[in-house]
Amino acid sequence: MKNYFLGVFILIATIAGAQNKTHHEGVWLAYAGQFKFSNRIGIHLEAQNRNYGLFETNIQNLYRAGLNFYVAPQTTVTVGYALVDTYNAGFNEYFKEDRTWEQLQFYHDAITDNSTMLHRFRLEQRWVESLALNEIVYQNRLRYMNRMLIHLAELKNEKSFYGVVQNELFIPLGENKITTNFLDQNRLTLALGLNFNNKTRIELGYLNQFLNPFSDNEIINHNLSLAVFQSFNLMPKKAE
Repeated sequence: MKNYFLGVFILIATIAGAQNKTHHEGVWLAYAGQFKFSNRIGIHLEAQNRNYGLFETNIQNLYRAGLNFYVAPQTTVTVGYALVDTYNAGFNEYFKEDRTWEQLQFYHDAITDNSTMLHRFRLEQRWVESLALNEIVYQNRLRYMNRMLIHLAELKNEKSFYGVVQNELFIPLGENKITTNFLDQNRLTLALGLNFNNKTRIELGYLNQFLNPFSDNEIINHNLSLAVFQSFNLMPKKAE
């Protein structure tokens, strides 16, 4: 546990010490729902709204859907599609991205009995509208997310209180016209969450997004993050 948090501290110090940085503050909102239709199949639906300032400039909207395959009790494979609209301040215009993705996600008990570690590997195929080149450019990208959930307290009415430490790396694969950097971006999240009967979870926290643009200064976005996660069991009830 100590080594884990030491690694998080080193990562924060590394990001904070980067040179030629541009800083922004913002608000990120997210919703993700899991709908389970059988022991093997379900769907994932997600929407995100990202802003600079206190909703002063809407910089990105993301909509993601996927088909879940529950291959083991703690392991899920997902394939899906995402539509992304991103604001380009230089052109004062939004550009579109179509994205297909494949994902492997599994979790296990962490170092202590009251914590869980989740690992998520995601491969993306991205078709991004380039306003500068006036064409669609393609990129493959690998993402790895590590998420630790730490149980803090049991509350009344089947509620519980927990903490989250999460980090995600974005690594472009192969040659492309979007970026030649090894690390595209990094997202570090520190949050507190409220769990309602393991069906609805609300998380509020700080999200640090480090961006490594192709031909500009590094960008660090300091975001207030509010996320809602829901799980629905829609499997038919067995007849008695």
